[in-house]
Amino acid sequence: MLQKAIQKYNAATHLLEITLPLTKDPKILIGIIHNIFKSIQILIDLLLEQNNIKVTSSQAKIAFLSQILKDNNQPKDTLKNIEEMKEILELHEKCPTEFSRKDKFYLANKDFRIKPVTISDTKKYLKINQNLISLIKNRKE
Repeated sequence: MLQKAIQKYNAATHLLEITLPLTKDPKILIGIIHNIFKSIQILIDLLLEQNNIKVTSSQAKIAFLSQILKDNNQPKDTLKNIEEMKEILELHEKCPTEFSRKDKFYLANKDFRIKPVTISDTKKYLKINQNLISLIKNRKE
């Protein structure tokens, strides 16, 4: 499972560092966030498995992850950022309008409330992903 999470992380890194600068298409940010979020989901499931915990509800998974992050001195905004990624992906599935301006990709809901997706936020999400991979690797040793 860890290899699958690392594979998703590597795909996101490649898209951010190689593909995005070449294409200059901010819509790629959604694909990057999708890969990061999938990797994090796999990592959470792996943490649950390592601790012999069986939960299916997302609230229980979040509570478990919150405790793991706290126990391992991870940044306090990690959970907030994971939730933000989830919201971006859900909005992208439902949004009637999306557009690019400069280096940002914008999602607009039915009420035209606009959510920008930026490179700096995406880099922050990638760092969270990297920290979780390191956390699991360190726990295995």
